[in-house]
Amino acid sequence: MFCNYFLRFRYFIYSVFVFFSKKTGFTIKNINFAVDKTIKYHL
Repeated sequence: MFCNYFLRFRYFIYSVFVFFSKKTGFTIKNINFAVDKTIKYHL
């Protein structure tokens, strides 16, 4: 249950980053890599 909520939360954050990346030109790969490292560290 916690994992399901965490995945939804991650998808929400990812979509927000995608939205901002279209405005600012962020690199999604770096952000996604950092998010993945954080998730693996906490789990």
